[in-house]
Amino acid sequence: FRLGKAMTFLSLLILFIASAHAQACPWTEGSLTKWSEWSRTNVRTGEAVVIPKGTSLLLDVDPPQMPSLTIHGKLVFDNIPLSIDVDFLHVDGGEITVGLPSCRFTSSLTFTFHGTPLVPHVRDVESFLNKGFVVSNRGTSNIHGIGVRKSWTTLAATAVAGATTITVTDDVSDWLQLGITSPSIVLASTDFDADQSEMVTVFSISGNVITLSAPLKHMHYGDEDENGEVGLLSRNIVFRGNDDADSVAALYGGHYVAINGYSYVQGVELTSMGQKDILGRYPMHWHMSFHNIDGYFKDSAEHHNYQRCVTVHSTSGILVQSIVAFETYGHCFFTEDGPETGNTFDNNLGINPRPMPAPMVTPSDDQPSVFWIVNPNNTWTNNVAVGGKMGYWFAMPKQPTGPSTFVSVYPRVTPLLKFANNRAHSVSTGLFVDKMTDPDLNLESTSTYFPLVCTPGTSCTINENTYPWDENITVVDTVIEDFVAYKCSDRSVWARIGWNGKMIRPRIYDNQFGLLLIGGPHVTEDGIFVGLTGNKGEPRTGFEPYIGRSLPNPWWAPAFSGWDNYDVGGPQFLRNCTFKNFNTHSFTAYQETRTLHFGAIGVVEGYISLLPDNKYVGNRFINSTNRFHLNIASDLEKPELYGDSGKSFMAHDVDGSLTGTMGAFIVSKESIHFKIAGHGCSSTAEGVMAQWKPTVNKCPPSANLFAQVVVFNEDMKGTDFGRPLDSFHRATWYPFGGTTSSAFYANGQDIESDTRERYTMNMMSRRGVYLKFRNETHVLHPTPPKLKFVVANMDIGDWVVIAVDYPVAPSKVTKGWGNEAILPAANLADLDGSNYYFHAAQQILYVMYYVSSPSDTARYGFSSRTEESNFIIVEVPCGKTCSTTPSSFIPPVWTHLPDEAYKAELQGCQEVPPVNSAPDGVVAFASFQPKTKVLTLRVYHPLDQGVVSAHIHNGAAGTNGEPVFTFTSTFSPMSSGFVMSNRLHKLLYEGKLYLNLHTSANPGGLLRGQIGCVGTCSPPEDIPAATCTSPSSSGLVIYSNGQRALDFFAGTWKEALTDWDAQATPLVASPCGGKVIRLNLTAWDALAFQIWDTKKVISAAPYNAVQFLASLGSDAPFPSDFALVVHVAERPDVILGAYISAKHVTGYAVEKGYWALVTIPFSELGVSSTEHIYHVRFQTSFGAASLYIDNLMLVQYTKPTYPVVSAAAAKHPVTTCSDSETGTVTGTVTGVVTGVVTGASTTGAASTTGAASTTGAASSTGSTTGAASTTGAASSTGSTTGAASTTGAASSTGSTTGAASTTGAVSTTGAASTTSTTGAASTTGAASTTGAASTTGAASTTGAASTTGAASTAGAASTTGSSSTTGEVSTTGSASTTGDVSTTGGEPLPPPAPMPKDKKWHVVFSIDTTCNNDEVARFNAALHRYLRELTEENDVEFMVESSCGSAKRQRGDYISSDITLSGVDTDVVAPAFEDALTEGTRLDSLSSELGYEVSLGAVYEEESGEESGGISGGAIAGIIIGAIVCAVAVIAGVLYMTKFRKDEERV
Repeated sequence: FRLGKAMTFLSLLILFIASAHAQACPWTEGSLTKWSEWSRTNVRTGEAVVIPKGTSLLLDVDPPQMPSLTIHGKLVFDNIPLSIDVDFLHVDGGEITVGLPSCRFTSSLTFTFHGTPLVPHVRDVESFLNKGFVVSNRGTSNIHGIGVRKSWTTLAATAVAGATTITVTDDVSDWLQLGITSPSIVLASTDFDADQSEMVTVFSISGNVITLSAPLKHMHYGDEDENGEVGLLSRNIVFRGNDDADSVAALYGGHYVAINGYSYVQGVELTSMGQKDILGRYPMHWHMSFHNIDGYFKDSAEHHNYQRCVTVHSTSGILVQSIVAFETYGHCFFTEDGPETGNTFDNNLGINPRPMPAPMVTPSDDQPSVFWIVNPNNTWTNNVAVGGKMGYWFAMPKQPTGPSTFVSVYPRVTPLLKFANNRAHSVSTGLFVDKMTDPDLNLESTSTYFPLVCTPGTSCTINENTYPWDENITVVDTVIEDFVAYKCSDRSVWARIGWNGKMIRPRIYDNQFGLLLIGGPHVTEDGIFVGLTGNKGEPRTGFEPYIGRSLPNPWWAPAFSGWDNYDVGGPQFLRNCTFKNFNTHSFTAYQETRTLHFGAIGVVEGYISLLPDNKYVGNRFINSTNRFHLNIASDLEKPELYGDSGKSFMAHDVDGSLTGTMGAFIVSKESIHFKIAGHGCSSTAEGVMAQWKPTVNKCPPSANLFAQVVVFNEDMKGTDFGRPLDSFHRATWYPFGGTTSSAFYANGQDIESDTRERYTMNMMSRRGVYLKFRNETHVLHPTPPKLKFVVANMDIGDWVVIAVDYPVAPSKVTKGWGNEAILPAANLADLDGSNYYFHAAQQILYVMYYVSSPSDTARYGFSSRTEESNFIIVEVPCGKTCSTTPSSFIPPVWTHLPDEAYKAELQGCQEVPPVNSAPDGVVAFASFQPKTKVLTLRVYHPLDQGVVSAHIHNGAAGTNGEPVFTFTSTFSPMSSGFVMSNRLHKLLYEGKLYLNLHTSANPGGLLRGQIGCVGTCSPPEDIPAATCTSPSSSGLVIYSNGQRALDFFAGTWKEALTDWDAQATPLVASPCGGKVIRLNLTAWDALAFQIWDTKKVISAAPYNAVQFLASLGSDAPFPSDFALVVHVAERPDVILGAYISAKHVTGYAVEKGYWALVTIPFSELGVSSTEHIYHVRFQTSFGAASLYIDNLMLVQYTKPTYPVVSAAAAKHPVTTCSDSETGTVTGTVTGVVTGVVTGASTTGAASTTGAASTTGAASSTGSTTGAASTTGAASSTGSTTGAASTTGAASSTGSTTGAASTTGAVSTTGAASTTSTTGAASTTGAASTTGAASTTGAASTTGAASTTGAASTAGAASTTGSSSTTGEVSTTGSASTTGDVSTTGGEPLPPPAPMPKDKKWHVVFSIDTTCNNDEVARFNAALHRYLRELTEENDVEFMVESSCGSAKRQRGDYISSDITLSGVDTDVVAPAFEDALTEGTRLDSLSSELGYEVSLGAVYEEESGEESGGISGGAIAGIIIGAIVCAVAVIAGVLYMTKFRKDEERV
């Protein structure tokens, strides 16, 4: 009874739900009046029909053809077959409903729009009410046809031409449930020719197998990520224009538009829609709502339309999803004016848009794109573009066009919202960001996209005139993810993105030219590039039959590339990409042998040079002989025929994955780098193409960077070259030290309408270059009278000297945006970047570009340089007649700013304590400039993004010290430097500075290297600490000890500075004592001391310099743009100043915790002795400074001289170390070192304190403390404490404490005997111990050996003499013992015992964090320390290897560890070891160290050794029984599932 009640209730509930569902269908609404009844009195044949507000109708019959239907009320379509024939339908504030998302219209319905083309033709028709469907005045259109699971799918296998069945990826059987007998589908082309796309009809469908009504005409590929698309074109609701002859001829169809109305359309088919060359007449269109309208167009099809596919015009919030669009005219998916934001285009398939015949609405419609994008603040995901000129064309105007010009948005500087997982194929260019529209919709010749935002925490104004370098402006990343392109006849990607472009995981196959990001910095990472896949297309004409595959151009065999560089901006970064099948193919066609060229990475020809900071790391090459090429087919005999990009190209192979050499450079053979001898580059490089000219070479890693020199001709009209810029090479460069035959020609580029032009050239820094100008016949031409010099991609200490012909000295030379005057140098040797020199006899002007502050930065996991903001402008008063006397003179190699070479070999064994898992081959090149006191370092390491910090530390070998310098970027190659103080120079010279690289797994340091001198290094001066200069008759105090001079008033400059204090207490007391000035300056801040009374200005005559004491107030380095400025009464508007550098500082540098004396001569300030000073100030330009200032004075100054440090402290050479079983040993690697040093302890080459290694013949007498390794013939007398390893013939006299390993023939005589050896000793090789010897500790000897102590000897062992052994001795092998041999206790030696077997465990640890490679490294190190506590008192070793593993029944992230225990005490330690692994409570300390919970998942023990190598009989029996059990379980499961399915069907 109760069951019956329950079932009755359930039945009623089901009926209620079904009734409610039925009532949700719009045609069941009871309040609707049937059209068949209403029309009797309200519809007259041939007249317009209006449904008034408040009237709700149900269309239950086909109405007659109407000139118009206007809906103010409500019209609902009954779910029966219907058709509407109308000139236009207008939902004017009313509602039309054809099904809802919850209740679809499942019958057939056709809207046919009638009308003839307008005569005369009118493009801008004010009314939309001609041959269309219009929703306006907040009206609503709800149209929902039958839905399908997939509106399009992809081929699961290749469909050959002639096939009548195709197999697709998805089950598409619901395509036959539309009520259409033979639905139409389209198969997209998978070849270069988009016309191979074909529309066919379906005969039948079974799951994912489609049977066609007729054979295919073309092959459609379905493999290797080139699976062709198959789209459904038929739907049960159809919108169409009438197909009368006039309409077809004029491409005049119907149109659908929502104007401030709500449109929700799904499951429809649009054909013969759109009206050619009429604004706003498109198949589906949202028009100028100017707000988020929340509409959609989904799961529908369009084909054979006349203008566009879907248009979103000045409207937001629209979803366009799962649309299949085939063969329209003009751009297909279209955003119109530029204000369109927040719209989503998802999972759409556009195929083969046709060029629009003239005339056309948009001038670019004759180059149609599938997706035309005029505002990037929208979302494009999962779309496919097939055919057309461009797949995706980003054509943003600077500000909105057309009727939307009043909208304040700026598309060309608007960030990209999202562009991910989109595809393009069978198109000219897959993704195109360039040639954007001007206000008249014409295409610009070139356009650059710069997405900008206000810097966080600031306010700014962004408009069409905002630039990336403006104040408070930040350039945001443009991220393009998972883009796929294949069979692109031009290139896969051409994207002119100004800065910060990121291509993530692109997949590029079978394209003519590769992926190209123009500008930079840009990065491409984790990509796949394939030159040739199995998709051979349909070879038909031209060369194709001879090659056996289709080509972009059948009659031209081009160069195919994967990833390309161009000619402007940069740098370009390439990380972790895979290149496959890039090999040259030769073939014979038309009786000629021809070549099909391929290159994985290439350079495209251009007029200027890309920045030379391009870097490649982690890339793989599979079946790719041609890893690199220059895509410049040109004649070197006529250099004017090709541009500068290839000739001057340079890139950095960071990890050697391209060239096989870590840190190698790829350099064009035609670059100026090869114009002089000694470049050190190889003539060939693995995988580098030589078929093109110019070729490329591999150059070795270097301490120098490659720089880019840019020269702007600022007065083209005053130059009168007389020919277009690109018709000949105007600039000719010669390297210093070269000859007239070593010329490098540069085209240059017109950048401002024939008023300015620029020339670029890449060269190695710390070199000189000589510039001449020529006319088209290469005859010398007058030098332009106004030139601007910019040098980029240099770091601190780098310089370039530029020489240029001029007949007279310049009238004006300025530097930077502030037009700071540059004064002439006294002579050429004094050129230092702050001056210039005109050599009258040579008729040459010399300028130097010197970088005085670090510019290293991190970009996308690469070390890079910040953009150089400074420049030098020279103006020479010679007009068009700046000609010089012809001469063959080339300036010699520049020697006025020499470098001293230092180097560090970074190793794990130099760490304190040593790290045994560190990589090898890590090198740091260092250079020191004695003149500027700048130390520069370039560090090459293979850790990619694994280094978390890097420092230079103060500390001798074997000791740890505090950091004295921190690298900004830790990515290889690390490049930075700093101005060294005299204090640090002394430490450098003595070998007491080391470089340390820290990782997350080794926070104390993974790789360390002592910095040592290579070759000749000058000793530092012995400069005393700064002292207080007392006021005297020759000095005038402006500020000292908290007091300012009476006539000077202190204050901020232009009220910019607030953070300062004239009564501050410094970190370290000033030499003058008392209070000081604390000064925190940011950009353009200044603190000024000024005399307001003009009668009290100070005569400069008694003085010649400004002097003060300074100390840093923070860890930030002293800024290079910190300047001292003075003003004089005679020239109050002239800025007289100088940037403070090493030459001004006694002791070279201002440091934290130390005081330095700073002196700036009047001669550098430009102050004359006849002038009067009234103003002195400190300021910065772009940087920041935290300083303490004291004792500011005007002085009469004579620069002192200082002696160098004592010659007894010789320079320290480069050091390395090598690992041994019992310890770590280090020493010098300077070759053969010979010498005898006698004494208790010697510091330097003779005695090593800490880790030392000696290679070569060496004799050392004295004391060596630390780990010592001697390789070669070595004699050591004295005391050695620590781990010692001697390789070679060695004689050791004295006392050795610690672990000692001797390899080779070793004789140990301590006063003819070895006095005492304490610790574990291992002797490998022939060893003889003569004399009374006592050894305490465990010793193992391998080879012919004599061992006294607890020892295990493998091999023949002979002990001669009296020997006392304390402990247990085990001898394995043939042994002979002669003499008195006794052991403690008087017992004979026991027989050798078998070594215990290794123990192995596989342990799974659950971790409460994300598992990745960095975390595994941290975990591995922590687990190693945790287990070491269990074994440190025993003779065992263990190995731990961990990874993100897999284990059953594990939830969350986990780490799988393989642990091996081996050694003498393995059996003793194993039980406690296993307890530690199985007792979860013991893991608390591990969790505490790691900072997250670690719990035990599972432990599996396994034995190693011979006994575990086979399978026992019991194991075999277990396997058989297990197999039977598994079989029974499977059968039972199948029977159960069969019964379950039957029961389910019955229900």
